[in-house]
Amino acid sequence: MGRPQLDEETKKENVRTLIRCARDLIDERGVQNVTIRSISDRAGMNSATMYNYFKDLDELITYASISCFQEYCAQLHTEYDYLTDEEPEEVYLMTWDLFCEYVFKSPDQMYQLFFGKYSGEMDTVISKYYKLFPGEIEGLSQNLQDMIADADMFGRNYRVLSPIMPEGSTEKDLKIMNELTVSYLQMLLKQLADDAQGRYTAEGQKKRMMEACVFLLDLVTK
Repeated sequence: MGRPQLDEETKKENVRTLIRCARDLIDERGVQNVTIRSISDRAGMNSATMYNYFKDLDELITYASISCFQEYCAQLHTEYDYLTDEEPEEVYLMTWDLFCEYVFKSPDQMYQLFFGKYSGEMDTVISKYYKLFPGEIEGLSQNLQDMIADADMFGRNYRVLSPIMPEGSTEKDLKIMNELTVSYLQMLLKQLADDAQGRYTAEGQKKRMMEACVFLLDLVTK
């Protein structure tokens, strides 16, 4: 006789348990030190069980990292009305300043979300995540839900960068500027996430990112 089939709610609870355990271990040890075995042991499951629900460790880590992004979006939402009253240049800098405040505090998780193996599937990942944890999105405004669902870094920067581009700029100009900005963020995040010698700090990487944003702003507005 084979093993009895699990009902759908039991499967969902197993997925939720794996995500929670991964999230706890990331907080305790950092992404680099989390393994399939450590998550499975914490969840009280066999290591092979994870592959019934996730393609690999990277996918599970991506789901476990969403809460970090949600915290940033919640803060952005509280300042949304204030930001929209500012000039485009101020919106650009203030949006990046707030983002940097969060992104460099959790470089491993943020790198996984925005530049990791499953970063191109974030719309699907986030949709599935909130079906598993509907309580985390209940009571949130539609505007905030939209912000959380929009985890494409290139698209997010494009929207704040576009209004500051000088008259006569081409779509190609905007695309290049967007890619330069996001690629620089990617480099700074990777440096901090991989920094075993303590050469970099969250504050230092934020400072470098904001200096780059000011440089680009000056470049396009002169």
